[in-house]
Amino acid sequence: MLVNRHWCRNVVSFYWCEVISNPTQVETIISLLTPEDRKLIDIDLPEAKIPPAFPYPAFLKTLDIGDLYQTIGTWLVQHYQTDYYHEMDIYNYRRQIAFAILLVYQRYSPNIQKLVIEEDDYEEILLEDMRIQSGADVLLLCQHPIRPLFKNVEILKISSQSYTFDLLNSLADTCHNVVNLHLSFTSTDFIPQSDILALRRLIASQKKLQKFSFQPPFHMEPHYFKIVYKALYNHINSLNHLTFIFIDADHDDAFEGISKLVNLETIELVMCHLLQNVVEPLISVNLPKLTTVNLIDCMSCFELENWRKKFVGKKCV
Repeated sequence: MLVNRHWCRNVVSFYWCEVISNPTQVETIISLLTPEDRKLIDIDLPEAKIPPAFPYPAFLKTLDIGDLYQTIGTWLVQHYQTDYYHEMDIYNYRRQIAFAILLVYQRYSPNIQKLVIEEDDYEEILLEDMRIQSGADVLLLCQHPIRPLFKNVEILKISSQSYTFDLLNSLADTCHNVVNLHLSFTSTDFIPQSDILALRRLIASQKKLQKFSFQPPFHMEPHYFKIVYKALYNHINSLNHLTFIFIDADHDDAFEGISKLVNLETIELVMCHLLQNVVEPLISVNLPKLTTVNLIDCMSCFELENWRKKFVGKKCV
């Protein structure tokens, strides 16, 4: 960093390409808050001692909401020297700070390429803690001034116990350039059809989806897979990589719609428990470009294992 300013900028841009992961970075971004930003936060924040040497927020490429949330919480504990759970309304403060920091990032117009939203982070950060007058859920993400942050996202990973209609529809309105989409349900509860329809809209709204990874809920209505496949059919010409996670005997229609995805080159099955009745639509289909079938930590039937062996060493023609 000390060689010259050009080298220094390269190192700094690399260090700041991911969302803040060090508590010291929190204070750097806080120093960029405007007086209006500070009014959104119910505690007094430190003032900037010296102006930042570089436009740090402009370097952001990867935004992991969970990392942002955790780092702010760590900084609050260290800066105010308080017990994490008892002496401060820390959950409320870190949500307020996180939103204000996202406003700072938005003003610097970074080219965010990867967005990660895991568990229920978005409920406290991305979806504003205000109620619509009708008594409905929290305001939509698309109503926020941070919405343009996500317009160029190419890799989108969402993992949660239960998606919300609001979140998925907001992302569908905002993100249209995703080429790698990972959607994971971690709940054992039944998922409402409204969430699946919003999920379909998010998939279909992309311009050129190439990779799709899906972990369905443990209890998924039979026709839900058809809804997901119908959305994937919008990307028949571009979709080449398909991953399913935790498919089991209850997902007996998981592969019913795969035959139309004729440009698939790779299929991955991860931690699946696959019986013959589940895999029959898969092993009997003709996918002319398919060259790779990966079974990762799967309990698979004899028929599927034999089918997989046909692709060992196969090269795309």
